[in-house]
Amino acid sequence: MTRPTQFLSCDWGTTSFRLRWVQRSDVSVIREFRSKEGVREVHGRCVESGVVDQPEARSRVFRQVLVEAIRELGGGPTSVPSGVPVVISGMASSSVGWRELPYAPTPCAWDGNGLRVESMGTVEVGEASHPVWMVSGLSTGADMMRGEETELMGVLALPEMSGARNGCRVVLPGTHAKHVRVESGSIVDFRTYMTGELLEVLSTQSLLKVSVAWPPPVLGAASASDLETYRDELRQGVIAVRDLGLARGLFQVRVRSVLHRCEPDRNAWYLAGLVLGAEGVDLVRWGADQPIVIAGAAHFSESYRTVIETLGAADRLTVVSPERLLHATLRSHALILGRLEGLEP
Repeated sequence: MTRPTQFLSCDWGTTSFRLRWVQRSDVSVIREFRSKEGVREVHGRCVESGVVDQPEARSRVFRQVLVEAIRELGGGPTSVPSGVPVVISGMASSSVGWRELPYAPTPCAWDGNGLRVESMGTVEVGEASHPVWMVSGLSTGADMMRGEETELMGVLALPEMSGARNGCRVVLPGTHAKHVRVESGSIVDFRTYMTGELLEVLSTQSLLKVSVAWPPPVLGAASASDLETYRDELRQGVIAVRDLGLARGLFQVRVRSVLHRCEPDRNAWYLAGLVLGAEGVDLVRWGADQPIVIAGAAHFSESYRTVIETLGAADRLTVVSPERLLHATLRSHALILGRLEGLEP
């Protein structure tokens, strides 16, 4: 069988859907399609139509979303050729997704050798047929991830990360941030922190909502003077949570507002420092001699860099640039396909 020179990379998240048509030789994107047809929305359709407990019928609903996306992706001068495989990662393999796949256990090789990858058959788009493969997540028995494992693989596949594969802590920031312990070329453990969600709930649903701005001012859009002010507030929050703990530190947000008339935008970054700092304290203590790799969007990376520097671990820190992170999932999907060459139908 001729090795396909292209593939389709699908990142199917809870609230979003992203499909990219990729050239395998250099992992470059030929064309991209995005929509808000995340797993949550498609699962909702299955509930409304009464097929959520019927695996075959539910599969048809998810399959049709993918078919329409491939059709849209190939809607230009050229369509996606028949035989181009699709690799799906993210929440599509969850209990509310296309089909629930069991988590793969840790330890798992950094290149994904050990992940569960299952065939979903083929999808037909006009006269073209595409084999579909779905990647499951990882579990330590005490924690779990779906989707982040492919981003992690793509980060560790970078040539400059070759040394980090021997031992490091990789941080994947987000609503539910992940700290991943990598040793001897394997993912051996990880921890999840509900940092982003906690910060939003505290800022919008708690007593503190009257004391902070939500969302916090964007660092990249701030003037030079405001930028340094916000960073200083972030640092103060980190120091406070280190010295006072989170529960006591949180009430200081209210104290600063009432007694010191601290402006909501400044206080928002102090609160961010408390919540991010609580995560950072745990990170710095976990493997105190290990390098720390931050792999996230620019606004996340800068905040985490400030936190780690404030906690005195700047000498251990490497930040993956957004440009290098951009195609992390594509690189991991390419690695997975490389091992499936002999298994494709």
